[in-house]
Amino acid sequence: MVWDKYNRQNGGVTIDFYPNTLDNIFWSKEGIIAVGGSDHVPRLKAIASDERKWDKINLKTSFFTLDDIQLQLPLSWKNFSIGEEMSESFVHALDWSPPGLGKHKRSVLAVLTSNHVLSIWECVGKPEIATDWVRACVINHALQAHYKEKDVRSPEESENDHFERLRAKQRIRAFAWSPALPDPSLSGAPGDCTTKHPYLAVSNDRGQVLIIKIQTPHDILMPEATQWSLSVAASFGVEVPDTKKSALSALLAFTSQSSLQCTSVKVDDEKHHANVNIGPVVSLMDEIPDTQATGCLRWTSKLNSAKEAFLVYPTRSSFYCLQAQPGLGLDFNISAHDINTPWDEIAGMTFVQDDNENVSVQIAYHLGSGTDRITSLALPFTAHSALGSTNWQHDLLRGQRRFSDEWNLAGNVMARAYGLCTSPFGDIVAVNVSFHPSDGVEYTTNSDEVCYLITSQCNDDLQFALAGSPSNAYELTAEALLFSLQSLAAREPEAFAEDAVVVEQVMQALDLTELPPSINPNQGQITEDTPVELIVRQVRQNILFNSDSVKSRISQLLKYVRADIPKTPPLDATVVLKIVTEISRLPHFVADASILSNSIMQIHCLILAKLQARTGNADADTSHSEEEEIERCEICHSNIPFESLRWAKCVNNHQYPRCTLSFLAIQTPGTSKACSICNAQYINEFIMPGFKAQDSKDAGTDGDEVMQGTSDQEPPLSLARILFAACDRCVCCGGKFTG
Repeated sequence: MVWDKYNRQNGGVTIDFYPNTLDNIFWSKEGIIAVGGSDHVPRLKAIASDERKWDKINLKTSFFTLDDIQLQLPLSWKNFSIGEEMSESFVHALDWSPPGLGKHKRSVLAVLTSNHVLSIWECVGKPEIATDWVRACVINHALQAHYKEKDVRSPEESENDHFERLRAKQRIRAFAWSPALPDPSLSGAPGDCTTKHPYLAVSNDRGQVLIIKIQTPHDILMPEATQWSLSVAASFGVEVPDTKKSALSALLAFTSQSSLQCTSVKVDDEKHHANVNIGPVVSLMDEIPDTQATGCLRWTSKLNSAKEAFLVYPTRSSFYCLQAQPGLGLDFNISAHDINTPWDEIAGMTFVQDDNENVSVQIAYHLGSGTDRITSLALPFTAHSALGSTNWQHDLLRGQRRFSDEWNLAGNVMARAYGLCTSPFGDIVAVNVSFHPSDGVEYTTNSDEVCYLITSQCNDDLQFALAGSPSNAYELTAEALLFSLQSLAAREPEAFAEDAVVVEQVMQALDLTELPPSINPNQGQITEDTPVELIVRQVRQNILFNSDSVKSRISQLLKYVRADIPKTPPLDATVVLKIVTEISRLPHFVADASILSNSIMQIHCLILAKLQARTGNADADTSHSEEEEIERCEICHSNIPFESLRWAKCVNNHQYPRCTLSFLAIQTPGTSKACSICNAQYINEFIMPGFKAQDSKDAGTDGDEVMQGTSDQEPPLSLARILFAACDRCVCCGGKFTG
């Protein structure tokens, strides 16, 4: 549903409910906006067309099965919870994870409902289809297993009291995602977004904070993981002992009993075994005497070369800014700025960065954010921090005037804000608002409830538009880059006159100019003793993260910026040559590991020979003939000669699409995945039997259909597993996969 009545210039969406919670809007790194309210979550994504439009679906998050929540009798009055027992499971809070947890390395959505249940939602197919979004797991189950093992009943405690106390400890009050953890074993080049799985911090109904480790079944280098796995890595209350330092650290801030408290969480990660240590909890009650929080608690995003971390904490009388230094100590520089309307709640906060890399916080007030309100403050706070009105404030006022004109209200209109967020690159701000008459009673029904999502631009310069790019390379996505470039092109089309200039500007803005130009000949020799992670890292760098490949992907994105989209985008010959060259140079023991791997090696060697022969290379290997039998048709069992990189056809004219990475024919229906941007087709490794963990109870059965010419289990050190693990995004444009 496209909304352009009150925001015609920038485009927006109507949302058919009044939100029941503040700070309810979040923008994922893949460019998807989630808005929380009522009993469902609208998921919105900008789509390319002649005019700005948004694709919208609703996720019904209030429905739980008996596997999610067991039916239990109410507890006694001292442990009774109205939210758990009587609420309608409305959305209370939500947030996107860093990229990497979901299928095809996407983000997942954490949704906390009013019954104190925290669920993880992921897309298992196409993001624009509501039924492809499923509840992957319930975090409360991890708390239940943890306390069942750790919390032993004392002799003086009755069995019923112990049962009720464990039930109360499983209620989740709040949560926060950790930053994505870089995986040095699989990444190293700039722009590489390979990460380890982030951690999730949750607080329960008994004032305890638990660090949850999440293991997904979508890592093809770990085929033994068949389902989502949750475990408590660490937990603490108000007082915990000091611990030693570790390689990866983060600061965790929370409020408990009207007091702001901070601690450090340190992760010592070796291979797949992580030790999570909690530092001492420091109360800041002496430094911040005003303890009545009026809104969300928010850390600044890590942007570009920013070294300091800022925590903004709003109270009834002041905004407090806590500035933490790179050493991650708990000594903060605290500054404050007075609030001129202490009775109003903070609906949302977000952070933007200007072209001088100065960070400011933008604030939306629940009961109105007119131009007379201070909604932008430079960090850290000083006497001159107020920066005046923002673009979204003016768009909000224009929406109020149009609402007044439509209903003949003579300007008596008030706006209520519910949330505020920025796009992944920080160049667009979105605010969730509703409009109401201010001089009379408003009569409405549930079917008439509607709020609006207003998007506003922050700048009109290419370098400035990308200035807010995250310094963490693993948070860069092609979807986010495409959205920012499309938004800028709609305002400044002359900035995209020359592709070569734009490509260089993007490379500089994203700090990708230091990428190697081609395959590094000095890389170590691969042997059977080489760790599979090291091989995957080498293949990733040589195929995806060299300057030629990255420039090719950016050039492909520019075609979608200008809407110059061919029906079937041609494959870049340079990219194809890099793929087949890298695969052909791998040792043959990785190809001999399985039938599928051997077929991939043969067809890559054949393509390399054809490309070398076309360029007149005297060293071209002509031993591979196009009549050589590499694939057989699954319908008529005849040979499939190699004729095209895009399609395959057997001698009896049965035609199939080819995988853009392995270049094998995709013969079995339902076994493909597609790029979310250019729709290039790939073999879906998660569907293939060789990549699935084999259950002992299913071993030897004939239930699985043989697909892609192989039924054997792919060993860890096989070419097929290495190739699909290394290339977890589209080699043409860099988009993430769907399907």
